[in-house]
Amino acid sequence: MKQLFIATSPGQTRQLAKRTAQRINKEYSVYTKNRTQAAIIVLKGILGSGKTEFTKGLAQYFEIKENVLSPTFILMRKFKINKKTSAFQNLWHLDCYRLLPHPDKPLQDLNLGDILNDPQNIVVIEWGEYLKILKQYRTLVISFSIKQERQRKIIIDFL
Repeated sequence: MKQLFIATSPGQTRQLAKRTAQRINKEYSVYTKNRTQAAIIVLKGILGSGKTEFTKGLAQYFEIKENVLSPTFILMRKFKINKKTSAFQNLWHLDCYRLLPHPDKPLQDLNLGDILNDPQNIVVIEWGEYLKILKQYRTLVISFSIKQERQRKIIIDFL
């Protein structure tokens, strides 16, 4: 089921992320014993469209204390989740932009499969639509586009 949202500020994008995180956390809490993979969120959109702001909102929901920056140059960051009622222990934030057009090989070297197969993880992947490895996983896809200078169109495809 797809839902469309319009955000007119980074704060609105973060609030949408918090509501999305709450929904994911609730759904994954119900199925804790039967989970076989991480919660995987693919963020699609051009540079500056709101992907990292969305990830900041997820981090706020999970009470992550560290500053969330785009991991474009280091590829991946791991954050410890502090929220006591979380279904997850870790938030992984990946940015595959630098690896395009062939991002899979370097991520195999970073043990991405192990991260994706751990149900204690929530994994956010910017530019993840280009990863072949994700075809074997259930993913939540969130698309971002710029409508105007201060307006972002966000489509969440809840599976």
